[in-house]
Amino acid sequence: MCEMQTAGGAESLTAGPFRKERVAQFRRAALLKWGLMLGVAGVGLALDQITKRIAEDRMPLGQVYELIPFLALQRTQNSGVSFGMFKGQTWLIVLATVVAVIVVLAFVRMEKRPVMAGVAGGLVLAGTFGNNVFDRLRQGYVTDFIKLPYWPNFNVADIALVAGVGLLIWMLIRSLLAAEAKRDSQSHDSH
Repeated sequence: MCEMQTAGGAESLTAGPFRKERVAQFRRAALLKWGLMLGVAGVGLALDQITKRIAEDRMPLGQVYELIPFLALQRTQNSGVSFGMFKGQTWLIVLATVVAVIVVLAFVRMEKRPVMAGVAGGLVLAGTFGNNVFDRLRQGYVTDFIKLPYWPNFNVADIALVAGVGLLIWMLIRSLLAAEAKRDSQSHDSH
C-alpha cells in the first residue's frame, strides 16, 4: 500500500497491480531480448558452419568459381583476422574475442529495445563464435570462401559480425542523438 499526499489530504493508492504489470513487462522484454539473441546466434552459427563444411568438402583450396561478374567462390584458409592481420595468433584472437563478447553482452543487457538488442547481439555472437572460437580452436584457421573483386575473401560469420556491429553502432548513435535531443528540449523548457 502506498500513501500519497494531495491538496485535499491523504489518498491511498495501490501500487501492487501496477508494479506487478511493470515486472511482467520487464520479464517479457528480457525473455524476448535474450531468446532472440540466442536464436539468431544459433541460426547464424549453423549457417556459417554448414556453408564452411560444404566449401571444404567440395572446393579445392584456391580454385575460383565465377558466379556472376562481381561474385565468385574461392576457398582460402585464414589464420589471422580481418585482412590477414595477427596470423597464427590463435590464443590472442580468442582472448580478444572473449573480451569483445563480454562488452557486447553488457551493451545488449543495457539496451532498452529488446528486438534490436537481440538481433544485434545474436549476429555478433554468430560471427565471433563462428570464426574466432570454433574454427580457430578446432583447425587453427578460418575457412573463407566468398570472393568479391578487390576485397579479401570472407564467410557467413564475417557477414553476421559486420551486420551485428553495424546495427550496434546504429543503435548507439540513435541513443546518443535521442539523449541529446532530450537534453536540448529540457534546456529550452527551463528558459
